Amino acid sequence: MVKMLTDLASNLLGRKIGKWSVNKKLSGTANLGGGGFSSGYIAKADDGTVGYLKAINIHYAFQSTGKNFADLMNEITGDYIHERDLLAYCRDQGLDRIVAAIDGDIHHEPGHFIPVPYLVFELCEKGDIARHSQMASPGLAWRLRIFHGACVGLAQLHRHGIAHQDMKPENVLVFQDDISKLADLGRSTKNESGARFGNPCDGGDMAYAPFELWYRVNHPEWDVRRRATDLFMLGGVLAFLVANVNLLSLTLGKLPLNMQPRTNLNLSGWSGTYDALIPTLRRCLCEAVAEIVSTIRNDMRYPIERMLLWLCEPDPLRRGHPETVGQTFSDRYSLERIITVADRLAIDARIPERK
Repeated sequence: MVKMLTDLASNLLGRKIGKWSVNKKLSGTANLGGGGFSSGYIAKADDGTVGYLKAINIHYAFQSTGKNFADLMNEITGDYIHERDLLAYCRDQGLDRIVAAIDGDIHHEPGHFIPVPYLVFELCEKGDIARHSQMASPGLAWRLRIFHGACVGLAQLHRHGIAHQDMKPENVLVFQDDISKLADLGRSTKNESGARFGNPCDGGDMAYAPFELWYRVNHPEWDVRRRATDLFMLGGVLAFLVANVNLLSLTLGKLPLNMQPRTNLNLSGWSGTYDALIPTLRRCLCEAVAEIVSTIRNDMRYPIERMLLWLCEPDPLRRGHPETVGQTFSDRYSLERIITVADRLAIDARIPERK
C-alpha cells in the first residue's frame, strides 16, 4: 500500500489543477494562512486571476500520523469539505475580513493513487503579521490598525455563530492598503449540534490557547468554551503586535512549577481546581502585561494594558469588555466595544507622543 502513495501534493509545480496553472511553490504555507499537512503554491487561472493554492497533503499526513489509510482519507476529506463549505458561507454572507476562497475541488490525476483536495484563496502578497517586514519597524500605528482589523474579522465570525479557534499571528494576513483579514478556518466550528471540531480537544495551536484549556477546563456553554477562547487568542495577537512576545508562555513562565499545567514534561504540575488557581494566574498575567507595555510609548501603555487584561482574563466568564460582560441578558462576548476601543487606539497611535 505505501508504495502506491505518491506525494503529488508536494509536486504540483508546472501542473494544471482544474483551471489553475501552478507557477510557483512556496517554501512554507503559514505565511499565507496555510495550516498543517498542506503545500502552498501560487497559481494562475485561465482568466488571468492569480491566487494562493493550498493543496492538502494526504501522503505527508499518512506518513506523519501512521493512521489507517482509509480512515485518514475519510477524516481529511471531511475536514476539507468542512473548511470549503465554511469559507463559501463566509463569502456568501459578505464577511469581508475573512480571507476569501475563490475556488476549490478534489484533484485526481491518472497514475496517482492519492487525490489532492485543494482550495484557492485571494492572494495575499504581504503575508502574515508573524513575518511582515513592518514588524521590524518602530511605532504602534500600523500594528494597532492591523489589530483593529483582526477584531472586526473575529466579530464577523461570531455574529454568524462561528468560532475561529486558531487565532494566532500566522493567521492574520495583511492585504493591500494594510487591510488585515483572518485566515485558516480549518479548525473553526459552528454553534450547531454535532458541528465538526466541536469537541474540547478540537481547538487549534495550543501555543496560543487560553489558560483554561491548558488546565483541561471544559465549560458546558458553547459561548464560554469557544468564543471566550477566541477572545483570549485575540489578546495574544495584540501582545505579539505590540511587543513580539507570546503572552501565554510569558504568563505561565511566572508560575511556580507546581502551579503550571500538568504535562508529560511536568508531572508535578497543578492538580487542584482551576478556580483556585485563577487569582494567581491573574497576578502573573498582570506582571506579564506590565512587562509588555513597558516597551511602548508612555501615553499608550495604559489603554493597551487594559485591553490585554480584558481579553486575556483567566476567568472566561469575566473575559471581554467589562461593560459588556457585566450586562444582564446581553451577549457577554460581543466585540462591539472592543472594536470601538481598538479603533480609538489605532487613531491615537498616529498622533505623535507629547514629550
